[in-house]
Amino acid sequence: MKAYYHIAAFLIIVVISIFFHTQDFRWIIDQWQNNPYYQHGFYVFIVTCLFGIYRLTQVEWGRLSSRSPFWFLPSTFWWVIAAILYWSGRAISSESFHYYLRTLAFLFMFRGLIGFWLRERVAKGFSFPIFYPVLAIPFPHFEQISMLLREATMYLSTLIFNIFGVASYDPQSGLIVRSVAFPIDQAFTGIESLILLVTFVVLIVYIFESREILQALVVSLVLPLAFIGCSVRVLVFLILGYFFNENIAKTYWDSWATPTFYLVAFLLIGLAWMALRYFIQRKYLKQG
Repeated sequence: MKAYYHIAAFLIIVVISIFFHTQDFRWIIDQWQNNPYYQHGFYVFIVTCLFGIYRLTQVEWGRLSSRSPFWFLPSTFWWVIAAILYWSGRAISSESFHYYLRTLAFLFMFRGLIGFWLRERVAKGFSFPIFYPVLAIPFPHFEQISMLLREATMYLSTLIFNIFGVASYDPQSGLIVRSVAFPIDQAFTGIESLILLVTFVVLIVYIFESREILQALVVSLVLPLAFIGCSVRVLVFLILGYFFNENIAKTYWDSWATPTFYLVAFLLIGLAWMALRYFIQRKYLKQG
């Protein structure tokens, strides 16, 4: 029965906490429904729930105790961060920052609750399902960031072609290949594919990689390698537009550009992951 008492008390606190964050949850659900960059949020929520339920099944409810008189300090640490984020969000007038920080505050508060009820030793296993939804919280001013990514992608992709004068890019004129101007829309930023890739790779790394140092290294490489993937898909578009014709280039972009991005990005991330595992294993073997 002890497990049921723990779960009941925990759920009561969670319901009360959700009540105070009602507006924040309405905002994030609206974003998941209407923001094309974050429509994967519902899937992230499902994954979070599944991993959370799995972790609950692994809890040894009869051993939820701590000999330290300061067992509550880790939870206090999480709650202090949550309070800072919450009141910072209330103080900022920008709506996007306001809801972003308050939603983050809920996650940190939730992490403190888990640590308080299950003790920090057990609560560490819940860190992934609690903080994984961060990837589904719309980052403030993301439109401006996506435009910066587009400019960087265009610059890198057209660099070689610019050297030989066979293609150019201008924010007003668009992408010009053999005197044919291709309009640059939001799809050229690759930002939606980038977000989905990062979200998926973080999940895969968490499931299949047990060493925390490797998890951190692989995840830190996702963004730069994905950026290379974005640039490669535009580079292929340029090659097709220059050596073939406009129709083939447009067909590629409409049907094959996104698969090209994922293929290149996954290959690069997979190779980097294998290389890191090889070097770390080799290092441990030498030390052994």
